[in-house]
Amino acid sequence: MKVQKTNYHWLIVVACFFLMAVSIGILVNVFSPLAPRLVEYFGANESSVQLVFMIAVLANLVGGAIAGRLMAKISMQKLMPIYAVIMSVGILGWSQFWTQTPSLGIMYLFSILAGIGASGVSIVPCGILINNWFEERKGVATGIAFTGSVAGGLLFVELTKYLLVNDFITAAGWQQVYLVLGIIAAVVSISVTILIVKGTPRDKGLLPYGARQESVDTASTAMQEATGIKLGKFIKTGSFWLLAVSGFIIGFSNLGVQNNISVYLEGAGFNANVAATAFQIGLLVQIFAKFVLGWIYDKKGIVFGQLYCLAAFFGCIVIFIIAGGNSSVALPYAFGAVFGLVSSMTTVTPPYLTARIVGTKDYATIFGVISLFYGLGVAMGPIVVSGLSSSLGWTPVWIGLAVLMLIMTVTSILSYSKGTGFTQITEQVKG
Repeated sequence: MKVQKTNYHWLIVVACFFLMAVSIGILVNVFSPLAPRLVEYFGANESSVQLVFMIAVLANLVGGAIAGRLMAKISMQKLMPIYAVIMSVGILGWSQFWTQTPSLGIMYLFSILAGIGASGVSIVPCGILINNWFEERKGVATGIAFTGSVAGGLLFVELTKYLLVNDFITAAGWQQVYLVLGIIAAVVSISVTILIVKGTPRDKGLLPYGARQESVDTASTAMQEATGIKLGKFIKTGSFWLLAVSGFIIGFSNLGVQNNISVYLEGAGFNANVAATAFQIGLLVQIFAKFVLGWIYDKKGIVFGQLYCLAAFFGCIVIFIIAGGNSSVALPYAFGAVFGLVSSMTTVTPPYLTARIVGTKDYATIFGVISLFYGLGVAMGPIVVSGLSSSLGWTPVWIGLAVLMLIMTVTSILSYSKGTGFTQITEQVKG
């Protein structure tokens, strides 16, 4: 019996790593250090500037669901380069390098392109690729691939800081940043999607990593099979809605905490440098934590993995509360490290859990829909947590977040248990 394992499977993981780096790494992580410059340059209020980011997020949110449906019907090799071009045009457009009088209105328009384009080269398509290419070690592959968003974010934030104080191009500092990042995004995303990405192992005459075959005939038959449940049937099950709730809570709780770390710590008496360092420690830990979480899912299973994330989240809350009444800088740094462990689930858990429940047959469409719920949580979490903490104080907020994460642990495990057998539903694929 031959087990399918080739270097090309891992090349797909590397491709996803770089795509996540130049999409989410740029769109999400770079905006924060640029926002003050945009406020100063345009003389606008913070809300007007933040709208540049929010439009891109909303476009990405809706675009992800659409991309999933399209990629279930059209070759990913054809679609992803188009999305890469759209994203690159959006990021380059933010720079408005062609004019001496840039405007926020133009940035809003290009935010739509950047968000839609990123939706076709980031979380949803990368989740599809990993699910298609890996039968074994799916968790590890997912962890490595989605680490790209964090690694890219750290790299591009440092590049942004450098470009803001070193002018090489005759333009405002923020324009130079988006011009350089747009070029990097174009070169990386377009070349990777054209030269490396293959939607399924069939496109290279291969089977998923770890798939077993006894003969060439068996392999040929296996390559024509897609297993799993269709969206139309899945949406009528309790497993779907439990998974949707889980995705929403993961996005809501993790981003609700992440985007308010600095606010809480500075309010507790720590200076801005301590708060920023705690946040950076969390990002650094995530680079390794995503791989670790993927390994745990592969070796220990969904239940153990979810309990691991719950324990880490409770650890974060305990440290966070203690830090509020203690002047030791070790506590914020410890929080950053532990939060890095739990926040690894933000991009690893939704695609992995979905894959383990629904199989490959209609994964693209289903994960596109699940990512919509996850994205809603990402968008709402920071705003709701900030508002409630201002009106009620932080203690009830931490209690509420703990309850939500406990609910998420239960709903995700129940979704997985109720979905047992969905991945074995078989359908012959034509052609």
